[in-house]
Amino acid sequence: MKTDYLIIGASLSGLYLVYQLENQPNSAPIRYESGFEQSPVSMRIAGGMLSLVETLFNLLPANRIRLDSTVTHVNYKQNGYSDITVDQNNKKQIIETKHVIFAMPLRLLSERITFNPSLPIDVKKHFASTPTWMAGQAKFFAEYDMPF
Repeated sequence: MKTDYLIIGASLSGLYLVYQLENQPNSAPIRYESGFEQSPVSMRIAGGMLSLVETLFNLLPANRIRLDSTVTHVNYKQNGYSDITVDQNNKKQIIETKHVIFAMPLRLLSERITFNPSLPIDVKKHFASTPTWMAGQAKFFAEYDMPF
């Protein structure tokens, strides 16, 4: 299988990236700068975060999502593509992709995925020491005209 983008991660951010790429394939990503306040106002989503994840999941074509899959290796090739080894139900598959986007905690990325060529030692150390708990740098806010 060959693709332009492969997003690795089962989180809300991974689903949102897939949704954005599916619905805006010809536009560049938009970066939103946001300040960080020590005690921002806390708001909740009706139905909880799972309702947002399920809504995004249901908006995507079924062939764009792989469940029960684990990425084990990323092999960068000289032609600018990478071979991604995916284990799904004890069957290995190689996906060739131009861009790999990791939507997962850096510590898990460092612990669970083998890279060829290997990541530099200082990058591995930085990834391994990055906390996986939720903090201000790991959240985004979206405002909708009406609830879903």
